[in-house]
Amino acid sequence: MCLHDHGRLLDRVVHDGRVTVEFEVVTEICAPVEVVFDLSLDIDAHLESMSESGERAVGGVTSGLIGLGEDVTWRATHFGIPFTMTSRITEFDRRTASAVRESRSRRPSTVRSCRTSQR
Repeated sequence: MCLHDHGRLLDRVVHDGRVTVEFEVVTEICAPVEVVFDLSLDIDAHLESMSESGERAVGGVTSGLIGLGEDVTWRATHFGIPFTMTSRITEFDRRTASAVRESRSRRPSTVRSCRTSQR
């Protein structure tokens, strides 16, 4: 399996002294779409990939594959800032290898949507 990441800044807004940044990261993976789709929903694979940040699953589904309507709560420190974030799978379609993960975090305050799909 080969991996290639690239990202781009989509938007940067300053409002009342606070900066909001929106960016996109695309990971190209040379593997069957079914394998990649399952990896995108695999809590253990995510924990392994984020082991250097000390990220851990502390609530909801904390191991294995997460599915439609399920959530996971993460704790981690990124850029020296402690985060607690809960992600819920709000859409899921194995036929098209598409899932949408809605996330809310405490400190800093964010709401984000992450779409996993085949191109």
